[in-house]
Amino acid sequence: MKRTLVWVTFLSLLLLPATGQSEVGVTANEIRIGFYAPMTGFASYFGPSLRNGLMMAVDEVNNAGGIHDRKLKVIIEDDACDATKAVAAAKKLIVRDKVFMIFGGPCAHSVISGCNLADEEKIPLYVVSSAEELVKNYHKYCFIIGMTTWNQSRLMVDFAINELKAKRIGIVYQTGAYGQPGGEGFITRMKKYGMEPVATVVHKIGDTDYTAQVLKLKEANPDMVLVFSYTKEGAMIIRQAWEKGLKAKWVMSTTGNIPSVIDLATKEAVAGRYYAINLTSDIIEGPKLKPFLEIYTKKFPADAARPDFPNDRDTMAYIAGKMIIEALKRCGKDLTRDKFISTLENMGEFKSDIFPPARFRPNDHDGMKTTYWVMYDENGKRRFIDKLYEWNEPFSGSAGPGETAETIKAKEEEYYQTLKKK
Repeated sequence: MKRTLVWVTFLSLLLLPATGQSEVGVTANEIRIGFYAPMTGFASYFGPSLRNGLMMAVDEVNNAGGIHDRKLKVIIEDDACDATKAVAAAKKLIVRDKVFMIFGGPCAHSVISGCNLADEEKIPLYVVSSAEELVKNYHKYCFIIGMTTWNQSRLMVDFAINELKAKRIGIVYQTGAYGQPGGEGFITRMKKYGMEPVATVVHKIGDTDYTAQVLKLKEANPDMVLVFSYTKEGAMIIRQAWEKGLKAKWVMSTTGNIPSVIDLATKEAVAGRYYAINLTSDIIEGPKLKPFLEIYTKKFPADAARPDFPNDRDTMAYIAGKMIIEALKRCGKDLTRDKFISTLENMGEFKSDIFPPARFRPNDHDGMKTTYWVMYDENGKRRFIDKLYEWNEPFSGSAGPGETAETIKAKEEEYYQTLKKK
């Protein structure tokens, strides 16, 4: 009996990975990464973008030999932009596929549910999203890149007032975990300037008739309207407002930075009067992103031919993949989830030619706090505004263990002073 026990123990040791540890999702020659995003449903244009961007980064490193002799394997699930399906997809990846980490996005309610599950299961979750809820409170296992609604809404107000000289601002936002925090952010930020919206209108996801909202806006006569809605809904509002005679300018969140906006809203409605947050260092068809676009077009010809591909979600997922890969490399051969989290938090500012600076910190997993802008000129041509806008005020209540809003603000101010010197 004793001899049998020794033999079983010896065999068990032989079956362990060469690293001497057996972290979930890590073998001697593979690291498994789970992925969930809306591949079907009303937001199905998000999922392929995130998948394509991530796979560009993954294929690059795999073709170069992998990470410490391990190849990355991505296992894909569809969440259809539904919180319940997102949790089911994440559980499949955790229980059935036994992945090391999960990559997800972008729908706010889906990633919030996924983040809560990640904390329970103690598995890293890296999301491309704007879900404000993820940075309201500290989540050890969740990292977010894509600029939160908190950052976006306040930058949009600052941009409208300081750069576009808006005097009478109307606001539009959709219900739910994406739009409502953005709309509330507009109102909060405007108070800093002693202003209130001349009109506030709300709509539901999937609405197609915005007559009531547009008439309310038109009656208030704003010179600027801020929009926190998904791409199609926002563009349809702009189109119907133009058709009913509202000649205001428009500022839209990241969802508005898709080339097909001009087709959805019409050239007449946006020419010379439309701006949107642009989370890349150029427009997708611009010279700085030309190398990325050439590789993308060759790798994903069918998607590249579509009018709304590629977009900044492709590039965000690509850079997110590069950040993940860099952290995995720095972890060394003996990879663990805790080591991966610590490395992401402490690897400093991540720079690239196609993306504004990104950085995570201990107790602050909100990696995106700077942005550029895109506009349509008088001829209806998309133009890149080559000026980096910085958000350097911490989210109230985002303090992690042992931190206060004051210590976070001090760190933020130090960080941005460093950026300005570079």
